[in-house]
This record gives sequence, C-alpha cells and structure tokens, in this order.
Amino acid sequence: MTSPAAHRTVVAQAVAEAVKAVPGVARLSPGTQVEVATQYAGGKVIGVGLSAEVVFVHVVVDLLPVAPVAEAVRSAAATALASLGDRRRVEVVVEDLDLVDGRLPMSYRDLR
Repeated sequence: MTSPAAHRTVVAQAVAEAVKAVPGVARLSPGTQVEVATQYAGGKVIGVGLSAEVVFVHVVVDLLPVAPVAEAVRSAAATALASLGDRRRVEVVVEDLDLVDGRLPMSYRDLR
C-alpha cells in the first residue's frame, strides 16, 4: 500500500500530465498570489493543488475561446483522477492568456 504522501504525488503528477496534453494549454501556472502546487519530497507539481474535496488546476491558455479549453482541462483532470479511483471535484482557474506578438496564435475553431 502506498503512503498518503506518495499517493498525493501520483495524483498531482497524473493530473498535470493529462492537463498539459490538452490543446490550448500553454502551461500550468503557479498562481498569482499564493503559489498553487503540490509539494513532495524532492520537488513539487506546479499548478495542481489538492484539498480533501477538490483538485485545483491553474493554467495559462493560448487558444480562444477560453471556455472550451477550460472545460477540456476539467475533463482531462477528472479522467486522470477517475483512473486512480479518485472522485474529487475539479476546479479550473485560467490565470492568463499566452500571447504571441500581442495576439493569440490560433483559435479553438482552428483545431477542428
């Protein structure tokens, strides 16, 4: 049986990997006020915060509109959690938009 600390690490890393694979996610974000991260021995998972009932995911996006990207992030995180038998709710915070030369590089519509 894994320890609670090891399980937290596995959960946070699984969520982070799933979220980073979502089209429109430029990167996970540490937040703007207090750092959002899951600490573990030897490191941390930036942008994923775990509480008893909620998994918080903070991202920077580079696609418009933002809502479909945020929903895809929520879905990817929930799927990663479910694969580990974790039924916590997922809350997504879009911290920023990643602009290239003052504009977003593409729209969500361009992915279809």
